[in-house]
Amino acid sequence: MCSNKEVEYMDTSDFPWCWYYLADCGRWHRFEDDPDNPLRSEDIEKYYKRNSKAVLNTSSGNCESKMDYSAMLQTDLITGRQRRIQRAFNIERG
Repeated sequence: MCSNKEVEYMDTSDFPWCWYYLADCGRWHRFEDDPDNPLRSEDIEKYYKRNSKAVLNTSSGNCESKMDYSAMLQTDLITGRQRRIQRAFNIERG
């Protein structure tokens, strides 16, 4: 048996993280898979690594939003609509 003192933690700092949003259909979608969304996982991750409690404000065309890392929510600043976001490993399926 393994005690808590024997747990070896894995360094995940170099893993390719992806960012997802919960769509209206109830499924998680990667940000870069949405052609109307200018955000990409690598950009979101860059800001998250700087401050995981921050709020990222974005503006593109007729879309303004904020991404609250603490609450794990993205809010459309024009409509007020919110959707959940999550950060997960990018595992390529072959």
